[in-house]
Amino acid sequence: PQTGTPVLERYARAVPFRHDTEVARPGYYAVNLGDIRVEPGAFNVVPGRAFLALELRSLEEDQLDRLQDALLSLAQVEAEREGLRPA
Repeated sequence: PQTGTPVLERYARAVPFRHDTEVARPGYYAVNLGDIRVEPGAFNVVPGRAFLALELRSLEEDQLDRLQDALLSLAQVEAEREGLRPA
């Protein structure tokens, strides 16, 4: 977790992301978080389910396929580590 003043410079905010065949480079592709929804959506209740909608963009179609595969793989690993089950 980060604390303090957020970094505003775009390239400094790029998430370090790595998979077997490549390392993320700022400006090479974009990942936008479009929607977050939790159920139940009530105050002071730990949600049982969470839904995320991501938009992946790149000028290269094969880059999008690799990025999607890598993100899904990362989500699976992290879910298992936390004892969760991705849908």
